[in-house]
Amino acid sequence: MQDVHVIYRQSPSEGMIGWSTYSYPESIYVGGLSLEHVRAGFLEAARFHFDDDQLSRVTLFEHIETPLVDGAYVRVAVDQRTYDREVAATAMRRSLAVDEQRHDFAQSALVTATGDAVVVACTPTDRLGWLFDQMGPHDALQITVAGPGELVWWSAIADGDAVGLAHPADMPSIADLGLTGSSTVADFVRLKTGDHRAVRVPAGAGR
Repeated sequence: MQDVHVIYRQSPSEGMIGWSTYSYPESIYVGGLSLEHVRAGFLEAARFHFDDDQLSRVTLFEHIETPLVDGAYVRVAVDQRTYDREVAATAMRRSLAVDEQRHDFAQSALVTATGDAVVVACTPTDRLGWLFDQMGPHDALQITVAGPGELVWWSAIADGDAVGLAHPADMPSIADLGLTGSSTVADFVRLKTGDHRAVRVPAGAGR
């Protein structure tokens, strides 16, 4: 079986809202003017990309990205925990409405290979390996979890060759923290509370 993560991104395009897709580990791009259009286009492109035998073994995970602040997007998985993820995304939006916190984010957030910062709205029980699978070489992701109350927590994970990453050798790795791909976001939060510095993902993760 092969897991494929497809991200449907909503973004302004020449004065109008447009949609595009990108995916991991197989790269399939589709553009269009609506979510329905790009979803249908992606499925058609996937049928072309994979032969029938491969396609029958693909498990598709869908995510929707929407603008967060200038140069940044928030990613919400479409699954049985979408409501909880939306709560985390909303909390992150509220946090970044505060000037000081938005400045902190702008100074600390790392970018993907395409130059945009992406924040993944998570639940505490999400596995780190699920996040690794949503990355490509040279990528970084921010992780956010809501609660309790009005609080929101975020930190970053990054490929050792992530775009714009300074001094990656000085960064702790997931293994240095005693974690693996089977560890949960809650495990990560317990070790990284109050610390936005990026942690390196395992070599070859999400590839």
